[in-house]
Amino acid sequence: MISLRKLFVFQQWFIAFRRKQPVALPLPMAGFQVIQPPAGRFYADPFIMENEGKNYIFFEDYRLRNRKGVISCIEINEKGEPLPPRVVLEKEHHLAYPFLLKTSQGIFMIPDTSANRTVELYEAVNFPEQWTLKKVIMSDIRASDTTLFPYNGKWWLFTNVMSPREQTGKGELCVFYADSPWGEWKPHPQNPVNRDARTARPAGNLFFHEGKIIRPAQNCAVEYGASLIMNEITRLSEREYAERALFEMGPQWQAHNKKLHTYNGNEQWEVIDGLREVIDFLKPFRWLTSYIAR
Repeated sequence: MISLRKLFVFQQWFIAFRRKQPVALPLPMAGFQVIQPPAGRFYADPFIMENEGKNYIFFEDYRLRNRKGVISCIEINEKGEPLPPRVVLEKEHHLAYPFLLKTSQGIFMIPDTSANRTVELYEAVNFPEQWTLKKVIMSDIRASDTTLFPYNGKWWLFTNVMSPREQTGKGELCVFYADSPWGEWKPHPQNPVNRDARTARPAGNLFFHEGKIIRPAQNCAVEYGASLIMNEITRLSEREYAERALFEMGPQWQAHNKKLHTYNGNEQWEVIDGLREVIDFLKPFRWLTSYIAR
């Protein structure tokens, strides 16, 4: 017997942003402005990028009706207000976690294409609306939330690798390295470098704080995306890898928030996400429509 809760309660991820605060660990969490998705959709995995004086939030825009995520973006105007979202990348398969990278070669994105069993690098041909596939970095692999980081003359790729039958969030952290983002990626000899469900899955860009490399991770030990754990990478070389957990960030920054699983920022803005349970009386219809469409 299907309960009323399962029929009409929708777990809706949302994103939030605020002006950049002085970096402190643990992070103070006040002042975020929520961007609420429409009914039957959720927003998650926000990344922020500045280009030509404008700031854009890229995120997973999931539609319950067709059970698929696309990548959308929202521009933050000069007044600090979010403009309407627009879809910038859509495929036949699910997309999420739009990792962004700006180099002297251009602007690039690595969305989560684990549903296609690939890791793909896209290049902006008309930022932010148009992207073209530049390279399939890896294939025949179920890898989620790929995140790149330049360090000590190399590029480092962090990704959560799952077996075909593994539950979402229960994978292992694997590291690869290359001379450039579009070069040949070599696996780290210690792979998987982390098997702990509390800290194995990436949760946003790596960053420096007081000379330390900080790696945000999703805590999926109890349930997917429950909280963030900030980790310090203490050794990162072609032969060695080590990290240690520093502190946990929970969803308590907002009333009725249930989860938190992404943190990103640039020089002007910070972005996070959360999850609320909302009543959606059209949820059964959306599920039925998606089932028929499949």
